[in-house]
Amino acid sequence: MHKPYLIDDLKFDLRIYVLLCGVNPLRAYIYKEGMVRFATEPYQSPNSSNLKNMYMHLTNYAINKNHEDYEDGDDNNGGHKRYLTYLLEYLEENEGPNKVWEEIKDVIVKSLITVQPSLSHAYRACRPHDIENSHCFQILGFDIMLDKKLKPWLLEVNQSPSFGTDSDFDYDLKLSLISDTIKILGLSPARKGKYKRMKQKELDERKMGVQTSTIKKFKETERSKALTRRLKHEENNIGKYELIYPAENKELEAKYSKYSSEAVKIWEKFTGSYKPPIKITTPSMKKKLSKDVASTTSTIKTSKTSSTKLSVGRQTHSREYSSNMKARKLKKMPSDNICAKNEDSHTSSLDHLVSKYTGMAESFKLPSTSKNSV
Repeated sequence: MHKPYLIDDLKFDLRIYVLLCGVNPLRAYIYKEGMVRFATEPYQSPNSSNLKNMYMHLTNYAINKNHEDYEDGDDNNGGHKRYLTYLLEYLEENEGPNKVWEEIKDVIVKSLITVQPSLSHAYRACRPHDIENSHCFQILGFDIMLDKKLKPWLLEVNQSPSFGTDSDFDYDLKLSLISDTIKILGLSPARKGKYKRMKQKELDERKMGVQTSTIKKFKETERSKALTRRLKHEENNIGKYELIYPAENKELEAKYSKYSSEAVKIWEKFTGSYKPPIKITTPSMKKKLSKDVASTTSTIKTSKTSSTKLSVGRQTHSREYSSNMKARKLKKMPSDNICAKNEDSHTSSLDHLVSKYTGMAESFKLPSTSKNSV
């Protein structure tokens, strides 16, 4: 970024933690405490002399911790790691009322919406029987930087953010984050045992021959109850988390629903399951489309007429063929003597075959053996 926002003449970025509670449907929380990571040398616009100075242009902790002037964060919000709440208060005092936090949440929600269709498809394939939408969760680390106009820019999304605790600052922040995560998810041995008993009950019902429709209705009822229980649990154990999707604001929800539907269309196009509707933009296209429809209709009518004629012709031909065959049989009807002669010839040929195979059977007989020869 050419013109980043600076504090104490230092470049910085933000680490924002986001909890994905479910992807089918999408449900996400943002943690209201995060990390501000500073570079260790005063920032200057990039030029040929300072372009390779990593301590000036990069804010990564793994790089700046090796600088001789690096200081760990503390409770007084000093050092090169500071709390997110410190930054928001600093901006409020020095820049006046702003929408930085709301814009950060907006960037995060839009990023999640873009990948939700793919995540939902994969989740349904792996966990088709999940009634709570809670078999999996993920804590994501969003790295964001502010420009000179306080506009947030997304740098990257970390699937597995570091939970290392090299300092007291890290320990306090990440311990609070993990504790609140466990509480809001409701993870406990009792819940695990309850889930196992439910799955065993379903298995026993299948063995007893309970119909699939009955099980499906039971799951739909249980899903509604389970989601209601879960939402109530999250509200009572939210801690420092804040729900960002689905949005509680109706205007935001309407905006995000449009993004979501577009994301689904893009995903369907990518996977080859989307068929876009025909768009008529000019009168010539409309005229051409009407001609195509008329020609298609006439073709269908012609094919129906020809198929009807063909069917009638086949029936007529079939009747003629059957009548001709009857006439031929009547002409070639044999007399009683001929029938008797034919019967004798059939009988003689049959006797010949019997004698032939009887002789073959006699030739293959084994010699008789006496009891004493054994």
